[in-house]
Amino acid sequence: MYGNNGIVTIFDSGVARAKSSSGLSAYFNQNYGGLAFGSSALTLYLNSQSIGSNLYTLTIDATGITAATQLGRGNAGGTTVQYDNGRLYLSPGAVVDAGTGNQLGQFSTTSPISTTPTAVSGPVVSDSTLGRAWIVPASVLENTNQILAFDESTFNPTGSLPVTGIGSYPSNSFNSTPADLVRWGQDGLAFHTSSQLYVLHGPILKDTSTSPADLAVSIQAPAAASTGIAFTYTVQVTNLGRNGSTGVTLHTALPASAINGVVTPSKGTCGGDSSLDCDLGMIANGSSANVTVSVTPTTSGTLGMTATTSSVSFDPVSSNNQTTATTTVTGNPFNPSPIITQLSPALVAAGSSTLTMTVDGTGFTAASSVLWNGQHLPTTIVSSGQMTATVDSSLVQQLGWAQVSVTTPHLEADSRRVAPAHLSTAGCTCKCHQL
Repeated sequence: MYGNNGIVTIFDSGVARAKSSSGLSAYFNQNYGGLAFGSSALTLYLNSQSIGSNLYTLTIDATGITAATQLGRGNAGGTTVQYDNGRLYLSPGAVVDAGTGNQLGQFSTTSPISTTPTAVSGPVVSDSTLGRAWIVPASVLENTNQILAFDESTFNPTGSLPVTGIGSYPSNSFNSTPADLVRWGQDGLAFHTSSQLYVLHGPILKDTSTSPADLAVSIQAPAAASTGIAFTYTVQVTNLGRNGSTGVTLHTALPASAINGVVTPSKGTCGGDSSLDCDLGMIANGSSANVTVSVTPTTSGTLGMTATTSSVSFDPVSSNNQTTATTTVTGNPFNPSPIITQLSPALVAAGSSTLTMTVDGTGFTAASSVLWNGQHLPTTIVSSGQMTATVDSSLVQQLGWAQVSVTTPHLEADSRRVAPAHLSTAGCTCKCHQL
């Protein structure tokens, strides 16, 4: 905080650090100015209006302000300062090097009483990614009632945005003088006077008529759940951009320690088991698409779900394209009865070499395993609806049939369903059919 006594103090949650600034130029209790951090929280810049105009670099550490260095005089002063990409943008319209204090340029404009460009002063904000800066002129001798845009390489005006009632010429008053200027969104500016807040946007900042979309994904999930009791995830994809997004897809990594149930998209289609891939089509700007997923936890612990969205349309903001939600699960292990619905392959030629068999069904858990005529096979759990098992070549040397089953330990009941094959027949841990 820069006090009217001319002293800068650093506060942490309302508590002042031990060391305040010292040695700064001050004029009784009639000092004002602006503060801005540099490229890190270790450097603070002060644009001061006291005895003359002064620009300082303040060095910060955990104890407060440890040093102050004057960068310049004359081209400083006013109420605002902004650091952007190695430059300082000051209220008098001056742009200086943040390291040396050397002036790099001056924003100028014509006035209602002269066609000769003069220095423009007022709150200023820069966006070096666009190469532009904007000023709300505050003096009656400048083009008021508008925001002016400037090219940061030439310092020449590039456009204006009319705003009624600020610093009006010829009757400028204190109540209409802008106090600050900030950027918001892709094409927005905001500032306030003593009596009014102004929020506006337009192509003077950025032409968004052909702007890309901005997809954001979120997951709604309960904080707590119990084993054996189903609950629902809701995954939402929202287009925050100014234009529609085409070819929107959603990929979710579903929890391994849960049985996946019904998947319902609000639009498009979804497929998969251990992971879910959805084609959501086109999402208009400001619109959303939801996918609900029912899951049943099988073990206690932390259940996590990750969702990622993408689209054919260019999305420059990637930070909101992925999210994760967690649910704390309590209760005893839950082992549902396994059911087989399909084997692949279902027919194997006698004398075949070692093969991998895929077992589809429901109710598979990490404790489940595949049996061949009651013999446990090396099993890999893919999801609650699919497993793979390695069938050694010694098991498929003779013509005939085999009972394939799935078993999960600690189940009171077994249910089996078999699909016939010459050498292998599908099933759970129960009865089988012979060809």
